[in-house]
Amino acid sequence: MPPRMLDEKAAVAIENARPYQDIQGNLSESVSLIRIGKIISSTLDLQTVLRLIVEEAATAMQARICTIRILQDDELSVGVAFGYHNKTSREHRIKIDERLAEIVRDKEPLIIPDLLTEAGIPHSRVERARREGVRAFLAVPVIFRGKTSAILSIYKESVHSFSEEEVRFLFAIASEAAVAIENARLHSEVRALRRLLEQQVKQSNEALTETQRFLAQAQKLAGLGQLAAGVAHEVRNPLGIINASLYYVKDILKSEKPEIQKHLKIMEAEVERARRVIENLLQFSKSSEYEMEEVDINALLEMTLDLLEKELRVNDIGLALDLKELPALLLNLDEIKQAFLNIILNATQAMPDGGSLKVATRSVSGGAGGQRKDFVEIVFKDTGVGIPEEALDNVFDPFFTTKESGTGLGLSLVYSTVKKFGGDITIESRRGKSTTVTLRLPIRACRFCSD
Repeated sequence: MPPRMLDEKAAVAIENARPYQDIQGNLSESVSLIRIGKIISSTLDLQTVLRLIVEEAATAMQARICTIRILQDDELSVGVAFGYHNKTSREHRIKIDERLAEIVRDKEPLIIPDLLTEAGIPHSRVERARREGVRAFLAVPVIFRGKTSAILSIYKESVHSFSEEEVRFLFAIASEAAVAIENARLHSEVRALRRLLEQQVKQSNEALTETQRFLAQAQKLAGLGQLAAGVAHEVRNPLGIINASLYYVKDILKSEKPEIQKHLKIMEAEVERARRVIENLLQFSKSSEYEMEEVDINALLEMTLDLLEKELRVNDIGLALDLKELPALLLNLDEIKQAFLNIILNATQAMPDGGSLKVATRSVSGGAGGQRKDFVEIVFKDTGVGIPEEALDNVFDPFFTTKESGTGLGLSLVYSTVKKFGGDITIESRRGKSTTVTLRLPIRACRFCSD
């Protein structure tokens, strides 16, 4: 049989067989896409899904290498890679050149039948292709909701002109990959949100517990305040009688021994001191009738310190006062006296082995841009254990405390009170040396003072 006749018959046979090959190829592609769909539905771990996708794509398209590279700024980082021999090639990042940018921007495939002879391919990429023994290259964008998030690429070992069917099939795989990436991203966001909500619920529960404890303690203190006020009222009357009796006894015993007169004076002084403590206690426990009123800062400090005199003396804490003349400030009396009390008690607790507390006041001027701003400055300086440097940034946070039995609300309440009146508070501390708390309240709060 002549060769030409054989060629013609072979051509006819091949042509007759092509529909069956197409059907087989389409069937194989469908099976691959079904497998990929099952992969996506089987796990939400992104790395696992992408790895199985590139393995399936490489097998279905008879490719040596398959990669999915995630778009990050002006680079493509390796999400997953399959088929590389060289570890460096597998992990390298690719700068987006003009041809890769077309994939991202135009969402079109990039087809290179031969990487070794194609014009405009960066030398480093040609060398990697030569090192890995690949020639043909096909890349398509991974698109979700109109935005390119990654690039899916395959490499073949021989020169190859990719058909429309092959390009369509890789686009179909890229579409599945886009769904997998989005599912994993949403799952990650949900997990992060759930962790955040769990953390917030935990913190809220802890804060609620602390608040309930604080309110219970506040109710106890309020009850004690009422009780103390009642006791003070009851004690004040007999003290008045004792004081009157002392005056009578002193008058009768004028000519008696000097020793008797000395002891009578001591008794009179102690009765006066008890009366003053009771008056201060009554004043301190009294609620302010008006939301805002003129407050004499120096007088309020002296009254608070008088109440705490025994506490300071028992703890061997010396007291030094340096109170300059100040204008009255328009404040809420209850809130500012509670702020002073919290600061002084904190200072006392910081000096378990004794020490000294200095309280000073003065008027100061300051302000940026030539704008004059006048303040009353109140300084509390103790010689206590100090505050750790790493804790200084958190001392005003609610429920933060460096004390084992503290509620962590004292300085937080002081901070909110001072800020409420347009003032400021600062803390300086040296570990094991001292702590200085400085309050600055604006004088413009004074009803009879001009700014």
